[in-house]
Order: sequence, then C-alpha cells, then structure tokens
Amino acid sequence: MGKAHKLYSNIHIRNTVYTEIGISVSANALLLQVHISLHITRLRPKPTDLAIGLLVLIHLSMLLIKGFIDSDIYTPQGE
Repeated sequence: MGKAHKLYSNIHIRNTVYTEIGISVSANALLLQVHISLHITRLRPKPTDLAIGLLVLIHLSMLLIKGFIDSDIYTPQGE
C-alpha cells in the first residue's frame, strides 16, 4: 500500500468523521433548543424532559470533544 493510497484513505475517513460530527452536533443543538423553548412556554414539564435534556447535553459535549480530538489526529503535522 503506497503512501498516496494511505493519504487518500485518510482524507475519506476524515471527511466521514467530520460530516458525522457536524450533523450530530447540529441535530443535538436543535433538540436542545426545542427542549429549552418547551420548558419556557410550558408550565409543567414532563418527568422525562429532564432526562432527555441531560442526555442531549452529554451527547453534545461528547461530540464536541470527539471533534477536537479528531481534528488533532487528522491534521497533518508537517512533512
């Protein structure tokens, strides 16, 4: 396997990971925004709303951390 083929493969992996993280962060941010707006407009939240909100926050923070780590892994260090 030549160096050019490895680089080609790394670019595809990097693009796939960044796309996945970008879509996931956007979806979780939207879900969190909807949850916050429902809490503001509704008088009595349901018991599951707190659990869903916490899961969204945890998943969002995990994805952001993964994005920072992956950006360090897939960035060229100089040649």
